[in-house]
Amino acid sequence: MHKSDIEFYNSYFAGLERCRLEQNFRLLDEEPFYHGRICIDTAKGPLDFEVLLPEDYPFGEAHFYCRTIKGYNHQNLTATETLGGNACLNTPFVDHLHTRLSLDVEKLYQWIEDLYINETRQEYEYPAFKTQGKAHLLFSETANDLTPDRFRENLYGTMTYTVLNQRLTSNGKAETYTLLAQQLGGKESSWSKAYKGGDLYQGVWVFVAKEPVVRHRLKMDSWEQLRDLLPSSFSDFFLDFCKKSARYMLGPDGLREYFLLALGYAIPTLDNKQEVHWDLLLVPVKDFRRRELKRRPKYIKNLTEPLLWDGTTNSSYQRFFGRGMLSKALVSKNILIIGAGAIGSSLSELLVRGGLTKLTLSDSDTVEPGNVCRSKLTFKHTNIAKVLNLRLSLLDISPFVDIETIAAIQPTSPKGRYYENTASVLNQFDLIFDCSADNQVLQMLSYGNVISPIVSLSITNKARHLLCLSSWDSPRLIEMKSRLLDWLKADHYPTFKPGTGCWHFTFEASYPEINALLNKALNNINTSTLNGQKPETFILSAETNSSISKLSFIKYQQPELGLKLKVSSATVETVLANSDSFFPNEYGGLLMGSYSDDFSEALVFDVILPSKFKSSPTSFVPDTDELNKKLNKYGKEHDSGVEYLGEWHSHPKGSGQYSPQDFASLKKVAEAGSVAVANPLLLIASGYKGEMQLSFYVFSKNKLYKFSPYN
Repeated sequence: MHKSDIEFYNSYFAGLERCRLEQNFRLLDEEPFYHGRICIDTAKGPLDFEVLLPEDYPFGEAHFYCRTIKGYNHQNLTATETLGGNACLNTPFVDHLHTRLSLDVEKLYQWIEDLYINETRQEYEYPAFKTQGKAHLLFSETANDLTPDRFRENLYGTMTYTVLNQRLTSNGKAETYTLLAQQLGGKESSWSKAYKGGDLYQGVWVFVAKEPVVRHRLKMDSWEQLRDLLPSSFSDFFLDFCKKSARYMLGPDGLREYFLLALGYAIPTLDNKQEVHWDLLLVPVKDFRRRELKRRPKYIKNLTEPLLWDGTTNSSYQRFFGRGMLSKALVSKNILIIGAGAIGSSLSELLVRGGLTKLTLSDSDTVEPGNVCRSKLTFKHTNIAKVLNLRLSLLDISPFVDIETIAAIQPTSPKGRYYENTASVLNQFDLIFDCSADNQVLQMLSYGNVISPIVSLSITNKARHLLCLSSWDSPRLIEMKSRLLDWLKADHYPTFKPGTGCWHFTFEASYPEINALLNKALNNINTSTLNGQKPETFILSAETNSSISKLSFIKYQQPELGLKLKVSSATVETVLANSDSFFPNEYGGLLMGSYSDDFSEALVFDVILPSKFKSSPTSFVPDTDELNKKLNKYGKEHDSGVEYLGEWHSHPKGSGQYSPQDFASLKKVAEAGSVAVANPLLLIASGYKGEMQLSFYVFSKNKLYKFSPYN
């Protein structure tokens, strides 16, 4: 196999246009690569390349190290100086040797033409340099931070930094420190309070007029090259800093032999603005020992040693969350999550990973081992307060979120002595997510004194459904939940008991079952805020044989009567589909749902459709005996939570105006003693196939009142 590969590589490169095979390919003994040398003729002269191809190529990446040129765009430096810079080609994987190699070579020739011969200007690329691997500085900079006045008075100063983590060697010694910059470039960092704490170490920063490169993208490698970039008075400042170094904690154990110097300069952004980028220099302490400086001053501008560069990364909020930030209208809110269990813990992580910056967690429970399997809580923190456990996990995710905890928000009512204080606490938040699965909490949140918007998230047993209740369109949260559960024929209270002993009952559902619904629910909430809308009440179904995957509600109102109407999306879809199916004849059925306890809102969940009827383009007469049987069966299946609310039928090619017969029919229903609804509804689907419009009416005081849609 190796022999045939070697023969192929030799013949392939020897046959390339403008290419000479300078050294035949062979399989290296010490590394799993084939190595050869080629020379490509260009308009600017020949380019020599060391070629390394993985032993299992086309898997892996082909490497073309140019020994002739350095510092060009998309040319990475390597640890071995003799190899030169590696051309960054980034070709797609194809599991065919000749095809993959042809793609790589075609990209190499294009790289030579565009970036070496023509030096085509592309998007900004950071200068190439070798790092020491001792420190990596994270900072936060955006275009908004580079104001005209920022460096007008001070081009240098002191900075502080903390240690985020350290990578250890096999013998336990620190190998690389990851550092968080604070007060860099005279600007307060944007890290959260948790990341501004800890041991603070001091370093120095300086802002220069241009990036420290000698040619193309190749970074300066000596102090002589850097000298002219530094402000004239910086050497004196740095000398003074070194003389006072005994006052400072200069670094953790593994970095105390260096002063940290952050070198900043302006670079272009993707939207044609400018922001500051910071590079990190390690300045050996031995060159500036305080005892020697008192006797003989030494200036940084006079150093002759090589520059010791190390790694940095701009970790601004925009870059941190740029790949998947949630709606700014959502994550900019001050959010309270009540309940840190299966739903609340996962929701909090989703929000934090999406860019949330202000979060408060509330839960009175401690972590039990049985909590861990379906939540974001950890076994290591068993018997610790859930909110403290969760806070630690969330802070590990984002350096931009400030998290407060409240041990518990005790449910109470307006007649309770602590109710006003509780309502005052709740009203401090821009948005409250209730994930407690506690009806007492939901009832408390339903009272009018709590004016903060509320979204309640709960699941039914075995995670068959997720209920999202929004106070924006359902202020009576507890009543809405009850009506939805009745319609779903779901248990109102959990029934699962995890073991013997005295337990609170809970619902039964696995982690993936819960989060499959929760992820979709948050996506719906996020989409609504992206579109400038308020989160709505909806139901999600996990059942594959369910007629709905998501059930939302279309809202109507009748201002004269002060009556609101919510119609499920499933009802609308069924009415429209059947009106189209029987077009051009009329068709209809019954509306099923319920009125709120105070009769201020009607909720239509479903329809009953007859299979026996007579219809024409101008009439529809169902078989009443069959409809009554279906109605009785429906009532038994849904107990008393869902009942007959009215009727619907279509007006093919007609208008949404009700007829005298429609009025007479609804009046008869309202006056019938056998019917439990005093204000029946009428729905008319009118128009042409595929273009039907819905008109809703309610019968009240011997009159039909029309509803109008609202958001």
